[in-house]
Amino acid sequence: MKQEIKILDFNNTDLLETFFDWTAMLSIRRTGLKVNIWSKWDFTKISKEKPNIIIGRAEYWNRYIVVVTISPNPKIIAKTPNIIDEQKQELEEGIKYVARNYDLFLKHYNNDGNNGAGFDDEDLINALKEKGEYKRYK
Repeated sequence: MKQEIKILDFNNTDLLETFFDWTAMLSIRRTGLKVNIWSKWDFTKISKEKPNIIIGRAEYWNRYIVVVTISPNPKIIAKTPNIIDEQKQELEEGIKYVARNYDLFLKHYNNDGNNGAGFDDEDLINALKEKGEYKRYK
């Protein structure tokens, strides 16, 4: 049975505010990907399927995004319409990045780690740096 993928409407300003509020953004410049990754603790207004993470580009002139599950094999649960082949390839690289680092994204999503002290944005970024998945400023 094929899974239904929710289509995201970015003309809905409430959705946009929800989407990018209180997130750790892993930028193109820092990950080496052609897409950004937004890691957040809870996206229940977008999808009831948890845990999940956002991958894509969000400039008003260049907006294509997928929401995927955080797992070793992420699946797309929501997306913007009309994603072209080149963008699909870029998103696939982002999905692979999430798969490689799913353990860290899961800790961040659950705010779980550091002997009960939580796993916040800085902890996520530092852990990705240690794995060589996040570049330092030069």
